[in-house]
Amino acid sequence: SRKRSSNDLDPSNTGGGSASVSYPSNIALACRATNVTSTSSTALNQNNNLSTSQCYDPAIPRTGRWTDEELAFRDAIIAHFLDGSLPLSNGLKLNDFLSNMLKSKQSRLTKKMKHAKLSTKYFRIKSGYLSPIQNSKDFSSLEYSFVNVIADPIERSEIQFHMQKEWRDHLAGRG
Repeated sequence: SRKRSSNDLDPSNTGGGSASVSYPSNIALACRATNVTSTSSTALNQNNNLSTSQCYDPAIPRTGRWTDEELAFRDAIIAHFLDGSLPLSNGLKLNDFLSNMLKSKQSRLTKKMKHAKLSTKYFRIKSGYLSPIQNSKDFSSLEYSFVNVIADPIERSEIQFHMQKEWRDHLAGRG
């Protein structure tokens, strides 16, 4: 990887007022586009990598405030989980399923739902699918709304890919 010089951070280099900084390909972070306006910017930390405030790391669970869309989707997941109408295997713990599906810290879930006893609820299959078809459409709409409220396009893509993978893995595990 090459060393960065002050020219890398010079806004005049791009002609558009924002710098384009290249980073080594071995950085395991998908970095958000950022406007760097000076060499004293906090965008670079001591290791010459982007700071965590400027990068989305898919290995780190989601934290922070819940969006209305995320709450609605979470509530739908819980309702269908308890109803036994999701394509899951018996014995899956609600707390584990929610934290994996939403890429959320378990402490974030338990803080928001103090009295829900998430770790004591296990999946028991009843139908294993959403019926009538309108329930499927509503559930898909809630999932779509949740994913699309994520402002960062890299994070949005990662969450969408992750959720599709989780559903595929659960479907494959039922066989």
